[in-house]
Amino acid sequence: MISMNSPDATAPHILAIETSGRIGSVAVGCGLEVREYRQFGQSMRHAVELMPAIRELTRRQGWAASDINQVYVSIGPGSFTGVRIAISVARAISQATGARLVGVPTLDVLAANLPAGVRNAAVILDAKRGQVYAGRYTASDTAPPDPHSAPIGPARLLRTAGPVLSDPVEFIRQCPRPLLILGEGIPYHSEALAAAGIGEASVITAEKELWQPDARRVYELGTQLTAIGGFTALPDLLPIYIRKAEAEEVLEQKLQAAAATQPPPRGTSG
Repeated sequence: MISMNSPDATAPHILAIETSGRIGSVAVGCGLEVREYRQFGQSMRHAVELMPAIRELTRRQGWAASDINQVYVSIGPGSFTGVRIAISVARAISQATGARLVGVPTLDVLAANLPAGVRNAAVILDAKRGQVYAGRYTASDTAPPDPHSAPIGPARLLRTAGPVLSDPVEFIRQCPRPLLILGEGIPYHSEALAAAGIGEASVITAEKELWQPDARRVYELGTQLTAIGGFTALPDLLPIYIRKAEAEEVLEQKLQAAAATQPPPRGTSG
């Protein structure tokens, strides 16, 4: 249990969902207090484990589905399937119960893992084909320029770039030093990151336990956003994909190739 403050009797009942990473998780709580947290048992089991985890944690709180007042969900970029599942569940709960929604960018969820004292950070996730989904963060002790954003985590980081789809070397070379890198994309792009300077005194990786997005961070960022009116309307709760899924791109290529080989319609001249 993480207790950030003791909720009063009127505090909202909150569900937070994170399934954009390889290991999903769920958190429930009241107001600023996370009361229960559950990490899924296996990698990429979001479709199987999400609903049972929600049912178990809400049952342990003595809640019915109608008792959930707010749902915070990690919206990507990340696993296409995992993000779709989480958003579908969040939207269904909202439609059934009237619960208010908050979409939390996954890169921000990861940045929230970082401790105080970090000045510059880069979050990278594997996007396959030698590319990464990435975001750049810089510590700020001043108010953020966007009134609907808030400093992230103990390090009070502000996102200054991203999410973008990028070559990892190009992205890291553009980041200010000293730089701390985290995210599930690190082991998939180790050679490229070495070429970008990782391992030097000014470019290092965070501890591995900080690379995984976590529903407790989704909860914390969600409460920050609600405090400044950052709710998401149901039609606007959409995944951050950046690019189409690989299967969609392959299908489009096949359709384009098939169209190119079709004979011209009768009656047209060559």
